[in-house]
Amino acid sequence: MTRAPWILTVAAALVTSVACGSTSSNTVAGPSPAKCELTATNSTPSFSASGGQGAIAVLAARECVWTAAAQVSWVALMPPAEGQGESTLKYNVQTNPSGLPRRGAINVAGQMVEVGQAGAACRFTLDPTRAQLGAELTSVNVNVQGPTGCAWTAATDADWLSVTQGAQGNGPGRVALRALANAGTGRVGTVLIAGVRFEVAQVSASGAPPPTVGCSYALQPGSAQVDASAAEGSVALTAGGGCAWNAASDQPWLSIVSAASGTGDAQIAYRIAANDTGSGRTAQITVGTASFTVQQAAAGAPPPPSCTFAVNPDNPITAPATGETGAVTVNTSATCTWNAGASPQWIQLTTTGGTGPGPVGYVIAPNATASERTGAITVAGTTITVTQAGVELDSITLRGEVSDFAGTCPSVTFSVEGRTVSTSDSTSFKDGSCGKLKNGETVRVRGLLTLEGTVNATEIEFDK
Repeated sequence: MTRAPWILTVAAALVTSVACGSTSSNTVAGPSPAKCELTATNSTPSFSASGGQGAIAVLAARECVWTAAAQVSWVALMPPAEGQGESTLKYNVQTNPSGLPRRGAINVAGQMVEVGQAGAACRFTLDPTRAQLGAELTSVNVNVQGPTGCAWTAATDADWLSVTQGAQGNGPGRVALRALANAGTGRVGTVLIAGVRFEVAQVSASGAPPPTVGCSYALQPGSAQVDASAAEGSVALTAGGGCAWNAASDQPWLSIVSAASGTGDAQIAYRIAANDTGSGRTAQITVGTASFTVQQAAAGAPPPPSCTFAVNPDNPITAPATGETGAVTVNTSATCTWNAGASPQWIQLTTTGGTGPGPVGYVIAPNATASERTGAITVAGTTITVTQAGVELDSITLRGEVSDFAGTCPSVTFSVEGRTVSTSDSTSFKDGSCGKLKNGETVRVRGLLTLEGTVNATEIEFDK
């Protein structure tokens, strides 16, 4: 058989087979469906360091199915993370523990929706907060706690104290200090670490205690000028409650009559013996870092001229929560002695007194609380009021089911999204009242994030 007839025979057999009831199939490729048209818009593209809840509006055709996924670990999608057609995608942003801002994204059907968050406030704490040392050469380590990304420095104002390690740092760290051996009287020095004052007290070579750490002392007036005759007087000590002290005179002709030691504010009475020598003389009463100077004229000589003091500026000081540095100036005669002091301990001065005109610098430490606080600086008998603002708390919004409910209205506590929420009589309620709160109830909480991480609720809205 030739090739052509054989091919025709096979083809005929195939046709006959199909016609006799056998089946066959084939696939026809048509045009592919068009990709879904989708738009994703973030209603809250940026957050404070405390985090919160955000929402993305998804616009798409009814038949369009989509999914979403967070691209960073600090953003969590609230279920469901998928949908069809038009919908709203909700998500939570965690608290940022770092001082650095950060950016992330949420992938919605291939569209990258950005989310930004500010860094945490650069607030620091020290451990320990102060040190009491013996008279020998001593080293001290101070741990610094603060957000990563927050830079800080350490510097001392005392020549017997030095920073041997950690003069600069970022975030958590450690500062090493060295105190030289003390051959004199008890002393107190200050190291400014990350804007927080660290006080070091060292006993004298004889073992006598230094001034109490954390206390500030001032004697008013700071000086007295008398003639050669015997005299008596008193000086006012400002020490603050809980601050122990000892008063001492450096000359036998100036003696302390009463209140040689005590706690808190006091009046110290003194006696000046007659001067029968041919020359003037000077003596001091000291309490901690404060001193009272007496200048007595020689026998037959007139007393030194009386002293007057002017402090500029003498108006009240208003400081921000972040702290402040500044100075006031004392104007007086070259031989006139004066003292300076401050209370409480979050106000520190660069000097506690002087003779003649000169500046008095002050450092107001950061206020880590939300409450305003007041103090005072006293320079040459002039008292300047210091008022410092509290930290402005971040606003936060939470939404979820109530758990761990406790307390009695209007003051109750509960948890939402893992945060502890507290109410008060100033909390407002929408679509319900405080009495409606219970475990399992879904609410939206608006409030202020405290420094401890809890939320003081200003408004609570119940889901309808």
